Amino acid sequence: MNNFKTAVIISDPTTQTMINLWGNSWQRLTLIQQQLVIQILTELDK
Repeated sequence: MNNFKTAVIISDPTTQTMINLWGNSWQRLTLIQQQLVIQILTELDK
């Protein structure tokens, strides 16, 4: 996963909301949580 795509995902309002719900910054999310967010956003993009 390249940094640009990650940056886009992180700046996405929906992602920000999810991250805020977890009370964490993206960096502090576990890899599993990050993958979950990416998976959800990928599904929404379809």
